[in-house]
Amino acid sequence: MLRNKLLLIIITVGLLSVIGHAQYDVDDRLKLEITPYVWMTTMNGDLTIKGETRPINFTFEDFFKFSNLGLNGRVELKKRRWAILFDYNYVDLLKGETYTELVLSELAFAWRLTKSVELIVGGRYFKSEVEYKNDQIKKGKQSWIDPIIGGRISWDMTKHLVFTARADIGGFGIGSEFAWNLMAGVGYRLSNITFLGAYRIWYAKYENGSGDDLFVYDLTTSGPGLAMVIHF
Repeated sequence: MLRNKLLLIIITVGLLSVIGHAQYDVDDRLKLEITPYVWMTTMNGDLTIKGETRPINFTFEDFFKFSNLGLNGRVELKKRRWAILFDYNYVDLLKGETYTELVLSELAFAWRLTKSVELIVGGRYFKSEVEYKNDQIKKGKQSWIDPIIGGRISWDMTKHLVFTARADIGGFGIGSEFAWNLMAGVGYRLSNITFLGAYRIWYAKYENGSGDDLFVYDLTTSGPGLAMVIHF
């Protein structure tokens, strides 16, 4: 049974390779893309720290009013069918008695099946540091790494307009219980720069500890973004 499954995987990968090779010419040049961007995030869900659960609701307006600092950037190195992707997000929010600091970073590898379709495999690191006051100050700090698998598509609608979308899932009980990530956007491409507007949604469910030490992260982070992709 195991031998048959391995044979099926090998045949499938081989067929996808043939299909991909038939549909476009492989570019042998080494390419670099650097993308500074702004992700205007909202956060909704529940957060449990030291056994106490509170609803979290950071709105789009809160992002501009209470965000102390946000750093976002992406670097991508491409050659032939392969690409290495690194992405970093940092969000720092203080609303009322609740302070939230989030770090979301990713290292992944992409393999191009066709001119427009890529498979993505990698890992996503997440760190959450939250503090809120009630009768006493409660602090919670957790970090984990999720394996992720997904795909990305890009479509040249016109000479200058390009559509891009990405979806992946992860966690699987290794880091978080489960996580998913969706992004779609439209860009306007010039010779060496692409201006991109997109919308992204990221959800994760993570649980650690029990009783008075219970920490549960069950939040959806979403919002529009603006990016400038610099092509080298």
